[in-house]
Amino acid sequence: MFVLYIILISVISVLKNKLLLNDIFSLITGIFQGINNAVKELWNCMEWISSFVYKIPNIIIADILYWVIIIVLILIFLIFMGITIFFAGKSGIKLLKEKWDKFQTMLCIVTATIMIYFTDMINIKSHFDINIVFLGILAIVILTAVRVIYENKKNNY
Repeated sequence: MFVLYIILISVISVLKNKLLLNDIFSLITGIFQGINNAVKELWNCMEWISSFVYKIPNIIIADILYWVIIIVLILIFLIFMGITIFFAGKSGIKLLKEKWDKFQTMLCIVTATIMIYFTDMINIKSHFDINIVFLGILAIVILTAVRVIYENKKNNY
């Protein structure tokens, strides 16, 4: 119950903090812009690969072959991404089920509290131009990875 109370207070503090909300929105915007740029570059590559079909003298066959190649490349990309996301998600969920405990919950709460403190009290944005939310997520990921590596080494010896 105490953990839920702390989480609720942290969420309310985040919603009141304009700098932290701006960082959340800029992180989400940056992720979507990255996805958009990757899709545009992928489309340009597929068009470049398919452009070799126009050396065929029959324009109807060239157009059909062009779109077949585009569709096949899209399917290959989607299958590859689906398999990658499936196995990464499966291993990530397995890791979280094994390693998530009260320490991990407190780590997330402390990281959120530090993020709120840095944006409220110190105004770190005036000193460093960093995304506080990304920094907090990165801290949680790094600390979790260090903990997993330490526990694996401890179990091997």
